[in-house]
Amino acid sequence: MLFVSFVIPTFIVLMIGVLPSVVSLFTIPADQRIRVICIANLNLCGVTPYIYELWQSTDQMAKLSKMMVDPIAWIVMYGAASVGWLLYAIVPAAISSVSNTYLTRKTNRLRNKQSPLVAEFGDDVTKLAEKLTKDSKKTLKKMAEDQPGNRTPQSKKVS
Repeated sequence: MLFVSFVIPTFIVLMIGVLPSVVSLFTIPADQRIRVICIANLNLCGVTPYIYELWQSTDQMAKLSKMMVDPIAWIVMYGAASVGWLLYAIVPAAISSVSNTYLTRKTNRLRNKQSPLVAEFGDDVTKLAEKLTKDSKKTLKKMAEDQPGNRTPQSKKVS
């Protein structure tokens, strides 16, 4: 009796509530599993209050029936998963923008410090700096290509 009245309603709420996470697990490529983790965690956050509410109820089957016809429950459960999608789409772009702004300001500060050096030592200082900048860009590009989960197409290596 405990199984029917406790486990089955919980299982039904979980299976229906985490459906966006299950779909994302099977549709998102393996190299982007961090997106699945983001979606699943927020989706579980949306389902948890309803499981808790179900466990607090004395008649869980009746409570389950009320939950399944309540549109707010569906909006909360699936809306939390959509917030996971949104976070995955917005946060990396925001971090990239902030990093780019920070690096641009730092570059400008360094160029301002470089001008007295150029006046004192000549143009050789800028040539060396340009060479180092080109080398560091190549290194950063190679590091980005070697990272798992990058979004740039790579040529397949033949063993």
